[in-house]
Amino acid sequence: MLKFDEQKQIDSVNGALALRPQIEAIVDAICAKGYDRIVYLGIGGTWASALQAESHAVELSDLPVYSLNAAEYNTRGDRRITKDSVIVLSSVSGNTAEIVTSMERLNASSRSTTSTTRSLTPT
Repeated sequence: MLKFDEQKQIDSVNGALALRPQIEAIVDAICAKGYDRIVYLGIGGTWASALQAESHAVELSDLPVYSLNAAEYNTRGDRRITKDSVIVLSSVSGNTAEIVTSMERLNASSRSTTSTTRSLTPT
């Protein structure tokens, strides 16, 4: 591979693993509150990641999980999303237009959301 930096990849994985306690605390709070489904919203690479998470969840659990393309959600909505749905949004930059619009739309409808950017910041 051209320009492959093994140490950079190792550092990236280790950085993600270091976030596990924070992620588990968020998941524990969500489970304690209860939910009816988990919806991943992404665009581009974050949508591809969402599809992977959905695929693993469908294969390995009976959790009600699905993924949506954020641009499509912004255009047509999704009636399956309820006040008890957990919405997971992801943006590497933190200001991806489609994700920001989705977040605004969900917040306007009083939906609970959890989002991540380069630093894990629950909202």
